[in-house]
Amino acid sequence: MTFDTFDWENDQGWKSYLNNLLIPVNADSDAILFKFKQKYYKNNVDSDYIIKEFKKSSSSSSSSSSTSNSSSTSQRPSTTSSSSSSNTSSTRQNTNSNSSRPSPAPSASAPPPPPATQSKFTKILYIAWVVAQISTFVFSLAFLILGRPVFYYRAFLAGIIGYSIPLFQTFEGRFNRSQIDVILKNENTHFLGFCLIFYILSGQPSIVNLAPNLIYSFFHIVPIARPYIRIPFVLKYLDLAQTKKQTAIQLAVSTEAMIMLGLIFGLFTGGSSIIIIFVYYKFLKLRYNTNNLSQLIWNEYGNRVEELTRKPWMPSMVSNIILKIKAFVSR
Repeated sequence: MTFDTFDWENDQGWKSYLNNLLIPVNADSDAILFKFKQKYYKNNVDSDYIIKEFKKSSSSSSSSSSTSNSSSTSQRPSTTSSSSSSNTSSTRQNTNSNSSRPSPAPSASAPPPPPATQSKFTKILYIAWVVAQISTFVFSLAFLILGRPVFYYRAFLAGIIGYSIPLFQTFEGRFNRSQIDVILKNENTHFLGFCLIFYILSGQPSIVNLAPNLIYSFFHIVPIARPYIRIPFVLKYLDLAQTKKQTAIQLAVSTEAMIMLGLIFGLFTGGSSIIIIFVYYKFLKLRYNTNNLSQLIWNEYGNRVEELTRKPWMPSMVSNIILKIKAFVSR
């Protein structure tokens, strides 16, 4: 018996293992499921099995067997490719109505409450994630209204918890060197690092620093809260906000870039330090290398800077300095 011919659908151990997994809604479920299958197979069936890299074509056959199991239990998201049979659309419907995974910000929406059939530990993680998202939003608003630094730090602490939970669940709480590239590309890692930077190193609390998390947490909360809201005008504005989600996400990513300018100016006012600027620069570089929207926005800023240096009224010496700074930042 090989990995490809293993009877995944009828293996009770695998079913139990699968039911305890928490896969983010907008994550590559094929890749994640293929990785967990290989771990299960190596640990429980063939200890000599060699872990392979995920390939879409190589995982389709093993994914399809898991899909039928997922369809029968209505607990897992669809893991088959788009070329699968009609089971795919059925499973996707189950996914939309029953998914209970914390979603990776910023692009994913928060899932609805978990089904009662999931494990107790998974439900606890989900509840903790929901509480963390609500806390991030509430404490951010409290700091905006009251201006008390305690709310600023509590908002970032809630963000740290909220982004740690899906990371823990995705990698089963075990990290090794072979997973570094995958971890660094995970957006939950990015925002966990963002929260840690400002929770530990932040000098002068600013609502601008909280703005990205405020936006992301809002769009995580809306899908959770909407089914329980019965006030028409509130529902109207929530639906309106959902139509502006992409614009809001772009604003959040733009704010990530603008924060760097605030940190640089903060050097002259005592609101920041060289250390936080250096660390945040590394964060932005990671975002640029792994996030398409960040690349798009930074390229747009770069084009605007170059246009500015070509203005007739711009002194050539200043233009040269600006271009050198741009070249240094772009490295």
